[in-house]
Amino acid sequence: MKKKRTTIQYARALYEITTDLKGKDLSAVVHGFVSMLARDHKLKQAHRILSVFMEYAKERAGEMPLTVTSARDLSDRELVKIGNIFSKHAEVTPLVDKGIIGGVIVRTKDKIFDASIRTQLARLKKQLT
Repeated sequence: MKKKRTTIQYARALYEITTDLKGKDLSAVVHGFVSMLARDHKLKQAHRILSVFMEYAKERAGEMPLTVTSARDLSDRELVKIGNIFSKHAEVTPLVDKGIIGGVIVRTKDKIFDASIRTQLARLKKQLT
């Protein structure tokens, strides 16, 4: 019985076999990979596999996507400082939400760090009641 491979498994395999390849070698491996996708009836998932591949490659390179939400526009310098707390290669996407009153909310791939005034006031209210 043939095991089904997941999108993540295809993406990681592509990353592992193409790392450090260039030119004709890279072209040959990618051609073989596409042939395998066709054989496994997975060509319709190629876009998703490439998307997961790109995320995985960035992760392996130490890049970390961050979303920083603040009550006002932050300067580039402030965004770089926040990004450097999490990774030297942070990819920071700023958002403005005046409803958080002040502070910041930083979202990584799998965590949320909420240092907003809105959240602190909600916690205080909960403790007082």
